[in-house]
Order: sequence, then C-alpha cells, then structure tokens
Amino acid sequence: MFYARYVELCANKKVSPSKVALECSFNKGSVSVWKKKYEKGEDIKPTPEILVKIAEYFNVSVGYLLGIEDDYINKEVIMQKSKMVFKMPKPKEVSSSPIIRLRPEVASRIYEIVELTGLTPSQVIQQMLDYIGEDYEIK
Repeated sequence: MFYARYVELCANKKVSPSKVALECSFNKGSVSVWKKKYEKGEDIKPTPEILVKIAEYFNVSVGYLLGIEDDYINKEVIMQKSKMVFKMPKPKEVSSSPIIRLRPEVASRIYEIVELTGLTPSQVIQQMLDYIGEDYEIK
C-alpha cells in the first residue's frame, strides 16, 4: 500500500519518486528497493524517520501513506495553514459597503483554506471576521 500511495502522490505533484527522495534527504536507492518489493507483491514500510519526511513533503499523514487512513489531508497541516491566514493584520479601514474588496494575497489565502477544509469562502471569511473581532455577518 505504501509504495502505491507514494507513487500516486508523486504523480499528483508532478515530481519523480527519486526527486522526492533527494529533496527529503534519504537515499534514492530506497525507492528502487521499494519498487522491486512492490512488484513482487510485498508490503513495504520505510523507517519512521523516512515516513515522517515523506508525509511532511506531501502534507499528508503517515497513516495515509501506510494505508491506515483513507483521508488524504493531514488535519494538522490544515490547522497550521488556517492559523497563518487568521494572523493577518486587522485592516485600518473597513468599508460599510456590503461588498468587501480583498487584496489578491488575502483572496489567495482564503482559497487555500477553502481547498484544504472544504468550507465555503463565506464561511472562511466569517471565521476571519470572528477572529479579529469584527461584528459582521456574511450571508
């Protein structure tokens, strides 16, 4: 299960398994060994250190890599990324208009969270407003 998921994640990110090995600082020869064992029908389990490096590289859980979990997304990464968005500085001026114009970098962060969490943009913006203490309601 591990090798199949590893190759799938590499393909999704459009990088070779060997390149991931180099970027994660482990021997790319390990990838060849994993592939040979996988082709023989053996279940491969890299060392815990390598599993953690790969999980961090792809932002997935170790459980997902090992086939224990089917959830692709590492919930800790979602929380870390959402905290980054919620640490944005409070705007100096808030328009009384019902239309809020967002700077491109803010909109980009909102859509990153939308993709990671499955929330709607309105829900993300409402959470941001709640976080900074503004009394607005997004409808």
